Amino acid sequence: MNSIIHLASGLLIMCVLSGCSSLDDVPINLRQPNPQSIIRSEPQDVTAPGERDPKEILSKAEGLRKMGKPNDALFYYVTFLEHEPEHVGALAAIGQIHFEKQNRDLAKAAFELSLKGDPNNSEVIESLGILALQNNERDQAEVMLKKAQSLNPRSTRALNALGLVSDQKGDYRRAQAFYREALSLDPKNPGIQNNLAYSLYLQGDYPKALAATDAVLIAAPTHVESRMNRSLFLMKLGRVDETLQNFRHFLSESDAYNNLGYLYLQAGSLSLARECFEKAILLSPSYHDLAHQNLKKLDQIEERQSRSGESLLVAQQKP
Repeated sequence: MNSIIHLASGLLIMCVLSGCSSLDDVPINLRQPNPQSIIRSEPQDVTAPGERDPKEILSKAEGLRKMGKPNDALFYYVTFLEHEPEHVGALAAIGQIHFEKQNRDLAKAAFELSLKGDPNNSEVIESLGILALQNNERDQAEVMLKKAQSLNPRSTRALNALGLVSDQKGDYRRAQAFYREALSLDPKNPGIQNNLAYSLYLQGDYPKALAATDAVLIAAPTHVESRMNRSLFLMKLGRVDETLQNFRHFLSESDAYNNLGYLYLQAGSLSLARECFEKAILLSPSYHDLAHQNLKKLDQIEERQSRSGESLLVAQQKP
């Protein structure tokens, strides 16, 4: 089952999506797709199907996809479309492969072609809704996700995504209702639990956000997104030592200080931010390029604030 995950604000905040097993287990950053054609792929260790039976080609594609070889599967799906260009299953599979590879434009094109033959495919509609959300098209995303959820009321993926839309619109209570409904169907999903905790943070209830995140980490101690957000919640509560210690659970010492500096910078504590960035560089002078970048941007912030009060975002190390 798929889900979307909240991470904390600025470069701590990002929507994370992934493939069809557990979107929260394999986070990938949102980024622009690589320019390539839906009808072309780069096969790896495959033999050209030639004039074989189309059913055999489709079966080969499905088998390769189940084996975790999406590029090879894509080659066979595209070859199969030469025989049946409007096959909704193959088009949906091509869309899902591009979706998982974050080739958003290609995924959207394939999904839309698939819907022409099967306009009530809830999974495809969900994916199109999530793609719209990734492109900051919130109203369109909400329409599509509501339709998907009406077609499949037990879809935690649609409910979770609707929660994210509501959070982005500032309707936190509604978002939390969606997350709780999703959790009633999948109570142990750490990604959805994390989203609920972050929604509480957005609402300004930092103690409840921290308590909810701690509950996630008891059941899933390696859930990185929750661990990242826990640092933000601790910092908001003024528990700086615990914030640094939390970063140390999954980052190097230099990265932990860089991230702490980032949080200080978000809070407007420029001198403390500088100390942390300098500490990160001292611990790893040749490696920690992000801390160097942050110091340069901190200099820019101080210079510009002295003139106009303008502030800039800075880079943060990800685990």
